[in-house]
Amino acid sequence: MKNLTLNAISVLVLMMINAIPLKAQKLPNTQERPVTIPSDIKVDGILNEWSNKLQAFNRSTDIYYTLAHDKQNLYLAVQASDIDIIKKIMKGGVRLTICTSGQRNDPDPLTVTFPVFPADYERSFTYLFNKYIDARKNKGNTDSIVNVINRTIASGQKHIKIKGFKAINDSLISIYNTQGMKAMTLLDNKAVFTYELIVPLELIGPITGKEIAYNIMLSGETAVVRKPSAFAGVTVTAHRSSSTVNQSVFYPTDFWGKYKLTD
Repeated sequence: MKNLTLNAISVLVLMMINAIPLKAQKLPNTQERPVTIPSDIKVDGILNEWSNKLQAFNRSTDIYYTLAHDKQNLYLAVQASDIDIIKKIMKGGVRLTICTSGQRNDPDPLTVTFPVFPADYERSFTYLFNKYIDARKNKGNTDSIVNVINRTIASGQKHIKIKGFKAINDSLISIYNTQGMKAMTLLDNKAVFTYELIVPLELIGPITGKEIAYNIMLSGETAVVRKPSAFAGVTVTAHRSSSTVNQSVFYPTDFWGKYKLTD
């Protein structure tokens, strides 16, 4: 009876472990169909309009995502739950490349990178995420740490980096811009990171055959040591050793797809 109970527990544990990636396994690696933006969409880093269910899980970048559109806008939502992937996004942002010719070798691609943080924020994020991990391992209260992380995010994500948009001369625009581009990120209390972006189709310009080729890249960055800094009430004074950090955080990962805009 004891062995039977232990076997039953083992089976249950294996079932629970195997169930974790099922959501990702059921989703395509790249989005396979066009989707309409919900009429009540809000770019606030909360995906209630999608019931937190996205269209694809890309294994190259380890993110969930959805591309969508309506008659006015192109929309991208991204979610990540792996702490190292979240750190990677914090370091180099999510870069969306749009090829209006429908081909990867488009000579005039458009790129949008968000979030874009001042360089010194990296140290604060590394410190805070490590503090979150420690609290979670020790079954401590993580809500207060998540709140500090979100305050740090809010204090730093002030700009959107763009390239190739003929109607906009600047390469860095405010998130409160007048051109209709919107972006926001947020970390929830389960440490799921959400990114939302809206780009007006008017800014994108004519799209050949109503199909775009797109690339989503998590660029990461070169590992460097920076001076101590303080943000959102958090002071970091210890130097980071790159040997203690998952090196994949510093190297770019990306993927390509195609998206058809329907009427």
